[in-house]
Amino acid sequence: MLTDNTCGKDSSFNGVTVIQNALPIVSISGPTTACIGTTITLTGAGGGTSQWYQNGVAIPSATTNALGVSTSGVYNMIKTNTNGCKDSAAIGKVVVIKPLPVITVNNGTICAGLSHTFLPNGAVSYSYTGGSAIVAPVVTTVYTISGTSSVNCVGSSTASVLVNAAPTITVTNNSPICTGQTATLSVSGANSYSWNNGVNGATNVVFPTLTTVYTATGTVANGCSGTNSQTLIVNPLPNVSLSSASPSICINSGTVALIGSPVGGIFTGSNVSNGVFTPGASGGTFIPMYSYTNATTGCSSSSSTTVIVDLCTTIKTKTALSGLNAYPNPTNGIFTIELPNGLNKTFEVIDLTGKKVLSLSSDKNSVNINLSNLANGVYYLKVISHNQNQVLKVVKQ
Repeated sequence: MLTDNTCGKDSSFNGVTVIQNALPIVSISGPTTACIGTTITLTGAGGGTSQWYQNGVAIPSATTNALGVSTSGVYNMIKTNTNGCKDSAAIGKVVVIKPLPVITVNNGTICAGLSHTFLPNGAVSYSYTGGSAIVAPVVTTVYTISGTSSVNCVGSSTASVLVNAAPTITVTNNSPICTGQTATLSVSGANSYSWNNGVNGATNVVFPTLTTVYTATGTVANGCSGTNSQTLIVNPLPNVSLSSASPSICINSGTVALIGSPVGGIFTGSNVSNGVFTPGASGGTFIPMYSYTNATTGCSSSSSTTVIVDLCTTIKTKTALSGLNAYPNPTNGIFTIELPNGLNKTFEVIDLTGKKVLSLSSDKNSVNINLSNLANGVYYLKVISHNQNQVLKVVKQ
């Protein structure tokens, strides 16, 4: 330093040394974005002491090199080095904390055995506990659905699926039955019912010809349904037949053996005993019956045959007609008369009481006689041609 006074100029003997200390170098590193609920770490320069600021306001107790940040703002650090010099980062760190998406999702109510589909909203993509938007829980379950927004923040929500139990359906029937019988099936365990044969209601009267599976669906008040099936067994009727050793017999003469199949059935009917038909003192048509029951299935069937008891009276003819032929005899209704004499002929059918029940004339050599409208039994056919006649016995069965 120079001093100017009246005595002239002089300078201090020794100069003063001035030292300029360097400012601390302040830098801040770390991410600039995060989602709500996430803390990011900003890191400043080391050495000396530090003070962090948010939006220009000192953050209490934020005096370390690292700062955890969970709110948006501009963050800066003032660093004081050991020689007391202070400085801050040239540019503060701008941190943006992004909102989480708000996820909404539908709850569900299902019946056991069915599925529920989640339909979430509020995000771009979703993930589900269990791995799928479609669930089929067996009991009531709460699920967590997470959604990722367009800025990659994740929010979550829960949804419950209430599982209503399906009803236990019981089907009963009076199986087995025999062909031609009806069966009544009943169902219980629900409020309303439907059957696979189109019937609605708790009772189903059926007429199956073959063994058939019937399925009932029952629905309870909450809309849940259950099903159950029953097999209705239909046993066939036994194949029963009855025949007689002779289709006709004279009154008060001999017996006729009846042949029933399968063996072990029961013979019934007028003049029938132990499989034998015995004619009485009156003629007519008799119809013995044979019934058989299958011991295993309990199914029964029957058959009948016809035995004609003839009065066996003789109607004499004046003159036998040469070449007269009638067939088939016995007949089931229609038989043919042949008389090749080229003359006009009259045909009369007479029953056992002597009543004329049919009459016709023809000059043909062959004539068909139709007895289909007459009852089974014995009839007499009288053929008259050119003052000659002949009587034939005809059995209709």
